[in-house]
Formats: sequence, C-alpha cells, structure tokens
Amino acid sequence: MMEQVCPQIFAAPLSPHLAARAEGKRVDEALLRSGLTYWQDSSDIVLVEGAGGLMSPISDEDYNADLADEFGYPLVVVAANVLGTINATLQTLIVADTFRDGLRVAGIVLNAPQKVTDDPSIDSNADELARRCVVLCSRMCLSVAD
Repeated sequence: MMEQVCPQIFAAPLSPHLAARAEGKRVDEALLRSGLTYWQDSSDIVLVEGAGGLMSPISDEDYNADLADEFGYPLVVVAANVLGTINATLQTLIVADTFRDGLRVAGIVLNAPQKVTDDPSIDSNADELARRCVVLCSRMCLSVAD
C-alpha cells in the first residue's frame, strides 16, 4: 500500500529533485503521475497534496503547478493565518491564474497549526483576502474560510 501512496521516498528534507540527487537518483516523472489512476479507480474523492507552493520544483522539469494543471482538480489553497499571508496567498492566486491556461481555485483555507496570540493580523486576514480576491479572482470559483 505504501508504494501506491508514496512510490518515491527520499531521505533528505529538500525539494524532491534535490533529495533524489543527494542519493544519486532522479525523480521518476512517469511514476509520479501513475499513482493517480489507482486512487481514481478505488476512491470516491481524491485529494492531491502539493507541498511548498505551486512553483515548488518536484523534479528537474516539473513544478507542483504542472501536476495541478495535468490532474485538472480545482485547487484548495491552504495558507497559514499569520502576518504575511495576504501577500503570499495573493501571489499563489496570481500564479494559479497565469499558469498555462489558468488553474481553477475552489477556495482558500486559513490554517492555524499553532495557536498564535500575539499576531493581530489573524483577526483580519480572512476578510482582507475575501475583499482582495473579488478583484483578483473574478474568473475563479473562490471562497475564503478560516
């Protein structure tokens, strides 16, 4: 089962292409894509996680955005609800909108993995993103939740 979930595992905590290179290997791009069929055939719902952002490299030739475009699922952008998330999230949405023919975005989730009490932006980030996304994301089916 682990081979279907994660058929390529590298030890170093680096982008996959750099972690593979550190072991004298390369990311197998066909294998990276082949697991999707297994999950589509055996599941009612498929979520594909891409860590590090749309422009994070996953091989020498591919970015997370390449897989998102090929797989065709709408994106759920998960962003930390901290100071700076408005800029980072809007940049992600700009990339989604301009990558190839554009990537559909279903929504934004503001995540609070650790309870932060000394950051006043956490109370306004969702409203600011919702207000600013109306203009930026006019062609995206988008909602903001926290």
